[in-house]
Amino acid sequence: MADVEGFGDPRRTGPHQQAVREGLYEVMAAAFVAGGLAWEDCYQEDRGDAVFVLVPPDTDKAAFVEAVLPALVMRLRVHNDSRPEMQRIRLRVALHAGEVVYDDHGVTSSSLTLAFRLCDAPPLKAALATSPGVLAVITSAWLFDEVVRHMPAAAPATWRPVTIAVKEADTTGWIALPDHPYPPESVSVGSGMPGVGGSGTGPPRVVPRQLPASLYDNIGRPRKAADVRQRAAQLQKESHPRDTRGEA
Repeated sequence: MADVEGFGDPRRTGPHQQAVREGLYEVMAAAFVAGGLAWEDCYQEDRGDAVFVLVPPDTDKAAFVEAVLPALVMRLRVHNDSRPEMQRIRLRVALHAGEVVYDDHGVTSSSLTLAFRLCDAPPLKAALATSPGVLAVITSAWLFDEVVRHMPAAAPATWRPVTIAVKEADTTGWIALPDHPYPPESVSVGSGMPGVGGSGTGPPRVVPRQLPASLYDNIGRPRKAADVRQRAAQLQKESHPRDTRGEA
């Protein structure tokens, strides 16, 4: 689920909103290509100022998250750099995985309902509102625990748990700001909270506060999961140069 921040701002005219909607779909389609998925192969429903998307069930969740989040940042920057203020986009994105049921009117399930509640959660809105970046992401507790915390490239130590209490939803979500991450903290395995006993024995991994501009060169080009992982590992290594002092 991807929702545009401030779409209904009264300063935005009809043409502004139309440009934002066109930009939203361009950004999403390009990011999905970077994640190895054709946009037209995914189920989509328009929400005016938002869009929700279902990826095929055989999608590699880790590879998808690893590729799509930095691609969204880059595509949003590309869009915003060439648009006036009222046509610029900042996104709130909610990620979850689960079963869905198709009927004559579309799709439904408790998993979808949770994704909608996560995207509408006040902590996510506050996170983006106070960030200088262009993207705020929230995952369900299940997706974080089963997928994100096992992904060094996703910098799980920079995600933060928040309480979600929206309508009937009363759960925990995990928030990240991919282009302006929170300071790293260790994450207790299975606890759903940061603390001692994190997912690694070494120091927390930190992602660069600004993704390198060279990533612009690859946006919009299909890349296999192996290529994505190789690039992510390279960025991680560059952000933590090895200290060779004292070595023979």
